[in-house]
Amino acid sequence: RESDSPELRIAALPVAAKLSPEAAAPLLAKLATQGNAEAQRAAYQALGTLQLPAADKLLIAQLKKLNAGEIPAPAQLELLEALQQRSDPAIKQMLADRDAALAASSDPLAPYRVALEGGNPRKGRDIFRSQPVMSCIRCHDAGFGGGDAGPNLVMVGARRTREYLLEAVVKPNAAIA
Repeated sequence: RESDSPELRIAALPVAAKLSPEAAAPLLAKLATQGNAEAQRAAYQALGTLQLPAADKLLIAQLKKLNAGEIPAPAQLELLEALQQRSDPAIKQMLADRDAALAASSDPLAPYRVALEGGNPRKGRDIFRSQPVMSCIRCHDAGFGGGDAGPNLVMVGARRTREYLLEAVVKPNAAIA
């Protein structure tokens, strides 16, 4: 029975894709191409793990749309994450070409702009707390412990723009708070 709750339907997508990939593929394709940003995000996440050639074809088409600026900002990160999970050589080459074009840009933040929207707060918190290379928590407090060498990040999102925060992560010495 289909639920009347859009949130429940979206939450069920990964489960449906694992249980019956062939049956889920048409729905995922419809959501990825016609759904709102939340539905697209969920569809991309499920498509990343769907072991069907149709998933590769759909994701290639969506990557072309991303490169043309036709994917809503809140869904871009999930699309790229789904693409990175794929093993198709054409996808790998398209991603490499995209990365090279972004790296050649005069905008130092260009490769990271997809992170301005979308994403997963829980994963971000986990990275902040335990990512060994960045070690954010050694210098910053974000309300759950941490160092005091860097600015306190509690409520930083209310005080600063996403663009400012992205630059602070990518180029931490660009502006000193």
